[in-house]
Amino acid sequence: MQQKVKQLNYDKQAAQLQLQLQKEKNDAIMEVKSKELTSYALQLIDKDQAINEMMEMLKSEAPVSHKTMRNKINKNSKNLWDEFNMRFMEVNSKFYENLREKHPDLTPTEQKHCALIKLNFDSKEMAHLLNISHNSVHISRYRIRKKMKLSREDSLSNYIADL
Repeated sequence: MQQKVKQLNYDKQAAQLQLQLQKEKNDAIMEVKSKELTSYALQLIDKDQAINEMMEMLKSEAPVSHKTMRNKINKNSKNLWDEFNMRFMEVNSKFYENLREKHPDLTPTEQKHCALIKLNFDSKEMAHLLNISHNSVHISRYRIRKKMKLSREDSLSNYIADL
């Protein structure tokens, strides 16, 4: 009987250890994927900045071509955001679901902002990625805080990270 109890305890400890190892492995994989996603987003920001500089040069050199090129770039930007969103969903599969469940009144744009906040992007990086002004990011963060009914003392980043 004692031998059986010892064996059961040993099996239980082995199972717990196996579970812990699996959890650590999953956490490591999620961290790597999160870093890849952040790197991808930063590359998008850099590309967007280079494109904006080229567009400014094109605007002064050939205004007619500028308009058609701007339309193509805007269409491509939407495709890039869709790809970013797909990669984000791989890493944070339940994030949007939890966000919509707790705060159904958030707009899709505000949900994008929340995704970038979850990835610890600062306002400047968010502005470049979303192609909006730095002030617009602050206004959006204010509106999100208001919809989430967070006080000034509550950290929006911490709240979103916990979702």
